[in-house]
Amino acid sequence: ITLDGSGFTGSFTIDSDTRVIKRINGGNWTLDGLHAAASAPICYRTGLDGISSSGTQFCLALRNCIGGIIANPSLSICAGDDADAFTNTISPSGGSGYTYTWQYSTVLAAVPGDANWTDIAGSNALIYDPGTLTQTTLFVRKADAASGCVGSQYSNTVTITVNQKPSPGGVYHISNDREP
Repeated sequence: ITLDGSGFTGSFTIDSDTRVIKRINGGNWTLDGLHAAASAPICYRTGLDGISSSGTQFCLALRNCIGGIIANPSLSICAGDDADAFTNTISPSGGSGYTYTWQYSTVLAAVPGDANWTDIAGSNALIYDPGTLTQTTLFVRKADAASGCVGSQYSNTVTITVNQKPSPGGVYHISNDREP
C-alpha cells in the first residue's frame, strides 16, 4: 500500500522510519506486512494480508523513540579512582540524525530531564568515559534526533557509587617492659 502524507501539519515529519499501520473496522491499530522506507511524503507497506470487507483504515505513525540503554562495569569505586568507560548496550532509535549529550548529577533523586542534571561539554558520542570521581554520581545519555522524534530521549540512569578509601590510621608500637 502507498499512502501520501502531503498536507500534514505539526511537529512530526515523515522520514524513513514512518510506519503505515492499519485497523479493521475501528479496532486496534496493528502492523501488517513489512515496513518499506518512506520517501517523504510517500509512505509504503508491503506484504499486507488484505483489506477487510467490514472496513479497513490506514494511518501513518512514528516508531516509538527510545533513548537506548547504557552500562558501566564500575558501579562502585573508591574516591579518586578512574571509573570505566560506559558501554552502549542499545542505541537510541525511532528517529534519525542523533546528537548526544551526556549528563551527570550528584542529586541521587534526579530524574532524566529535570533541572538536577549538568551537561558534559564535548560528549557527543554513544559512549563516554567519566574518568576519576570523588563522589557518588548519576549519569544519563540524552539523545536528540534531527527528525522522527519530538523532544529529547534519555537512556537509563547509571549510578556509580564512590566509597571513601579506608584510612589505616597511625602505626603504634607498645613496648613490652614487663619482666616475667
